[in-house]
Amino acid sequence: MNRASPLIANENRGFYFLQTMKKDPLNFFVSLAEKSGPYAWIRMPGRNVLFLNDAGGIKHVLQTNHEN
Repeated sequence: MNRASPLIANENRGFYFLQTMKKDPLNFFVSLAEKSGPYAWIRMPGRNVLFLNDAGGIKHVLQTNHEN
């Protein structure tokens, strides 16, 4: 299956991301939620991670669509 890669902002990947997150992880995620809204893609080493900051989205992932 060929899926398109999600758009990942420059500040959410690479050295800048790791440096900022390591310095102050709480502030990093609060800032990410303020800038990106209910969801944001983050590039972790070897994978892309979806950061959810919306109760409806979290419920969908963990409860409604948990078998997927």
